[in-house]
Amino acid sequence: MQVFKKSIGAVAAAALLLWNPAHTAAAEKPPAKAPVLNPAARAAAQRGVKTCLGRVQEVSSFLGQGVDMGLFLFNPPADANKKLFSLSAESLGKDSLSYTSSSFAPTGNGCGAMYEAVTYWPASCSDVAAKAFPELTFAGPLLRNIQTLEGRGNLRVFLMPAGQGCVSIKKELIF
Repeated sequence: MQVFKKSIGAVAAAALLLWNPAHTAAAEKPPAKAPVLNPAARAAAQRGVKTCLGRVQEVSSFLGQGVDMGLFLFNPPADANKKLFSLSAESLGKDSLSYTSSSFAPTGNGCGAMYEAVTYWPASCSDVAAKAFPELTFAGPLLRNIQTLEGRGNLRVFLMPAGQGCVSIKKELIF
């Protein structure tokens, strides 16, 4: 009889656990959803990139915001998660055409990245500086013809005269 009572007690305790509202609510929570990856991050993930996947998502979303983009991925033949890889893209905006290049490398504590966005503007470089990059400040020429604009951290824009227009090269290192 003693054994039977213990069995009933265990069954009753199990039943209480199953009907405990806190336990039931926790059991009914849907699993966390995986983030929706943009095409660049999805391509990197398919090639085995894990450590830099968040950085790929961040940089490629920033570079591709509001534009149509075609991508080419340079990935290592093996151990993609442990080595440098790079993305090249053509970006078509409403009034612009750009070539962007971004590179990603795992570091000891995350992922470092660098991007360059090269854009032709049918305007003078001084107009481009004033209208496209008003938040940046002039830092002088590289040598004679290419002007440098400075932004936060490691952000630089280089403005190079090109025929009747200007080519901007926006470059940033992200640690």
